Amino acid sequence: MLTAGIDVGSAAVKVAVLRGTGVAALEMERYRRRSPQAVVAHALETALGRAGVAYDDLAYAATTGEGDMAPRRHGHFYGMTSHARGALHLDPRPAVEHAAGATAGRSTPGRSGSTRAAACSPTA
Repeated sequence: MLTAGIDVGSAAVKVAVLRGTGVAALEMERYRRRSPQAVVAHALETALGRAGVAYDDLAYAATTGEGDMAPRRHGHFYGMTSHARGALHLDPRPAVEHAAGATAGRSTPGRSGSTRAAACSPTA
């Protein structure tokens, strides 16, 4: 299955075209006084060309960041949703497990955020 992720940031647009779970192509373009829509379109077309596929071959194209304004997308993930999904990808344990582990003697609450660091650490 072919999918694309398009991140529309404050300085650049990043595109990843995925074939299954593998990366087929990556592209990053800075705005350089161009409209965000033009940069999104060019970055996407460049990435698709590198992957050797057309837009119509994509099963899904999602945007993040300011990408809700991007044309030709199937869905958009807002910042907090993207951050939460990334955190779950790095450490899929439920938040309750993190909280229990953080207060089980691994760190001292209220000291320079040490509880938070232990709870958020992928190795905790």
